[in-house]
Amino acid sequence: MTQNEEMASQRVRDQVSLILSSGVCSKVISKCTYPAARVQQLLSTYPALKFYLNTFSVMQSRGLGCLVNILLVASVNELGDVLGMWRFLVSICSDLMVLPTLYFEPLEEVTAAMWTLLRKIPKNSPLVEIQKGTMEGILILAKDPRSVQVRTNAIGMLGVLGQQAAFLTLLPDIGNLLLGFLSDTSVLVVVEAVNAILDIFADDALDDLVTKLNMLPQLEQVLPKLSKLVKDTSEDNIMLDRLDEARLNTKRFLEYKKKM
Repeated sequence: MTQNEEMASQRVRDQVSLILSSGVCSKVISKCTYPAARVQQLLSTYPALKFYLNTFSVMQSRGLGCLVNILLVASVNELGDVLGMWRFLVSICSDLMVLPTLYFEPLEEVTAAMWTLLRKIPKNSPLVEIQKGTMEGILILAKDPRSVQVRTNAIGMLGVLGQQAAFLTLLPDIGNLLLGFLSDTSVLVVVEAVNAILDIFADDALDDLVTKLNMLPQLEQVLPKLSKLVKDTSEDNIMLDRLDEARLNTKRFLEYKKKM
């Protein structure tokens, strides 16, 4: 890193610290809550209130989106009560899962926040507790056809949680689920499924499970698909980079596992 880059990075860290110390995070969090059960009741009783309820939903989405940006740049230490933050996000996600498709934007944002928080925490850290019901909810979201972004975020969370020792017994189910996503019509879903598979099953201790799941032949089949997608996605630089990275990592993963 050059001196200019280091100075710019330090300025960003200083700005983040200032923002967090000013109490803005708690103000953002206050905009993220939304009484889902009450919304359902009001929608069924007073359909005319739909417009106003939509406005509250938009406000919640913006609050959650702002929270995602804070989580992206803040360190674990700066966040403070990480366990409390996780419980808060899980509570919001649980509430939103019962709402109609119309309210999926907040669900997209809260699952993005959950995924972002999980990626910041060291593996097997006690900072975040993952209850059985929470894991089941994430598995449900990964298969929900109503939102590609929600599915992508849930798959990303599985890629992180699948590396946790606590979920070793669930890896056959997680592995089969992720392999099923390799044939998905969404590029986002395919790329994130590939990334999750490589992150979880790179561990040599899981080679027997890799064989049992017939994983290598299925990854070999998806490699030409990734190469084709790289050629067809030339106008979207961000997606192109993600596709090319997934393609290269899949190739390296296959080469490494075949040598074992």
